[in-house]
Amino acid sequence: MSDRWTLKLEMIGPHGERYAMAIGIGSDIANDIAQINPPMRLPFGLGDTFESTVRILRRKDLRKDLFRSEATRLGILLAERMEDAEGWHDASRIEPAKRQIEGIRTGDTPP
Repeated sequence: MSDRWTLKLEMIGPHGERYAMAIGIGSDIANDIAQINPPMRLPFGLGDTFESTVRILRRKDLRKDLFRSEATRLGILLAERMEDAEGWHDASRIEPAKRQIEGIRTGDTPP
């Protein structure tokens, strides 16, 4: 098992068809955003400072921005691999694209 984080986009058809694309996410960023605990709320003004609350909220927004941009990138990559597997561009791309899509489905390491 790898120690890096992976983001995966998978399309599953009504008859079990599957197309997937996955990318690795940098461990520095992924470890920082994997779990973000909300600011502490303690009575009488005790708990997180304003500055630490702002840092937490910025990390939360960073995670949304990262997922949004990487999901868009994954969608484009998946569409391109599907085109390659269908033979739209070059016959030499068909088998490598099919192996890549299948490899992601069966758990191989993403590109």
